[in-house]
Amino acid sequence: MRWVSLLILSGVLAACNSLEPTEIEAYYPVDSLVDAQYERLKLTEYQLRKTTLVNGDRDTTFITPDSTQWGYELGVFRKADINTPSLRGEYKVETENGERDGEKVVSYIPDEPDDKTVRLLRVTYLNNRISQLHAKVSDQNVVFESIRSLDLYFDTTSEDRLIRYTVDGAQKMIMKDTVRLNVTTEVLYE
Repeated sequence: MRWVSLLILSGVLAACNSLEPTEIEAYYPVDSLVDAQYERLKLTEYQLRKTTLVNGDRDTTFITPDSTQWGYELGVFRKADINTPSLRGEYKVETENGERDGEKVVSYIPDEPDDKTVRLLRVTYLNNRISQLHAKVSDQNVVFESIRSLDLYFDTTSEDRLIRYTVDGAQKMIMKDTVRLNVTTEVLYE
């Protein structure tokens, strides 16, 4: 009986050794990027210049966010995260050279865009440092439909610090007119 147990155990171990590790496909970690910017900015007193355009009406305000407000300001960009187990293999990755020297553009495009919240994720690098993150995000339910372009812009000469972000889009609610919205926010480091 002891020999049989040893024989079975050695067979199991041999089978385990012959298994090749499976490579896990991963996309750009938007959540990690947003977390890093939040951690960098939450304790600062940098002012934001926020320009809002709603259905043609422009307004500019200046605010100094606290940690809670920074979480709110950057939270909308978490919708662009496609780096989840349920989305692995659902996006094709295309890499191309950009317009400037040292620029590389990596695009994540869903195989079936109509059933994905993130219709496009594009990460632009300049000299191997992120310079822009662009996403097209769609939300839809029985009451409303919205599509937004989300952009984060970074200073590639200063440790990838966030310099500006924009949210541009439209929202259509049942029985109401479409609302067009553009918000451009600049981080004023001085």
